[in-house]
Amino acid sequence: MPPTIHNSSLYKPTFTHFSLCIKNIHLYSPLPTVELLFCRYILAILAEEQKKISMVQQLYVALSCGDSGRVQGNLASEVDWWFHGPPCCQYLMRSLTGITHDHCSSFQFLPRSITVLGNKVVVEGWEGESCYWIHVWTVDNGIITEVREYFNTSLVVKEFKPTSSSAPLLGKRSQLCVPLWQSKLNNSKSKSMPGLVLAI
Repeated sequence: MPPTIHNSSLYKPTFTHFSLCIKNIHLYSPLPTVELLFCRYILAILAEEQKKISMVQQLYVALSCGDSGRVQGNLASEVDWWFHGPPCCQYLMRSLTGITHDHCSSFQFLPRSITVLGNKVVVEGWEGESCYWIHVWTVDNGIITEVREYFNTSLVVKEFKPTSSSAPLLGKRSQLCVPLWQSKLNNSKSKSMPGLVLAI
């Protein structure tokens, strides 16, 4: 089953959709320069998101094949790694570092959804009711510099933005918390999981 692809824009346009829009602008409805530039800007954002998605998809293919060369080719020389979950479930770290055990080498990451949030790529997957995982990859200049691994842990990704100075809070600028992504846990899961918030 191919993973579900999401992008961070509100109306979720597709790369092909905007390509057709650009063609239509040139052929049928000449628009003011500002509108044309805006369309090109959105198209460039979607193209960059697609590059990140493709890179992460290729990484999971390499992981499933045990191709350490292809895996290392997508990573910076030093990658920050963060984990939350049972210590025995650090499958991703072991795969990335080449430290494998019998129970680790048999574990396969099958992405169910991929979401791009700026320079973050959030990947989610599960198998039955006992294995639920989330990986948050940080991609800078076309290479992965950080990964956060959550196993059997629910996650909410939020963006914190300062509000206008016209609404001070105790003499300081208040923060606006904007939810960007939330775990899509299986409805069949009956057990509770610890939950965390990732602020970006």
